[in-house]
Amino acid sequence: LGLTLMHEHVLVDFVGADKIAPGRYDPEEAFGVALPHLERIRQLGCRTFVECTPAYLGRDPRLLERLARKTGLLILTTTGYYGAAGGKFVPAQAWTQTAEQVAAHWIAESSGGIEGTGIRPGILKTGVNRAPLSELDARLVRAAALTHKATGLTIASHTGTGAAALEELEILKSEGVPADAFIWVHAQNEKDSQFHFRVAARGAWVEFDG
Repeated sequence: LGLTLMHEHVLVDFVGADKIAPGRYDPEEAFGVALPHLERIRQLGCRTFVECTPAYLGRDPRLLERLARKTGLLILTTTGYYGAAGGKFVPAQAWTQTAEQVAAHWIAESSGGIEGTGIRPGILKTGVNRAPLSELDARLVRAAALTHKATGLTIASHTGTGAAALEELEILKSEGVPADAFIWVHAQNEKDSQFHFRVAARGAWVEFDG
């Protein structure tokens, strides 16, 4: 991978899963705006760029493919749903699906490509806010565990607090997923450093990315 930026976004749309659509932005404009920044980090020695925008939040694998080919960067895209913010960015079907059904969709993207593009994700992105986890968030974490076991994808979870990260790790443990398959994203937002040490002691990754 070389020098890697582990948590970046080329394009994000926070309008919500019920309103998001490709026509809300111009891919050519997005390409033109992002390109010089990606070229600059490539010049500075970056080799891999992990683009952590999940489905229903503005994920655009074709745009990332174009940018990767133009810049020479290895750009990774994601599978998964962003479960924080009260589920605003989770598609309607996932509210009633089982963890196994959600995982089946993510596994299919991993094996066959995203939305007919043939582009496969390099990481799984999900999100929770605080502990105790909501039923939906806990189910998405379990789906992430099932997906990891089937695909090997690392789980990067936007996580609001250390207590929530520990709860996620308990769910992963119950499904037989090792802690080092988990990244606590945005760990800098937790002000109590004891949580950072506790999560690290479990063997998980603690990501300071802000």
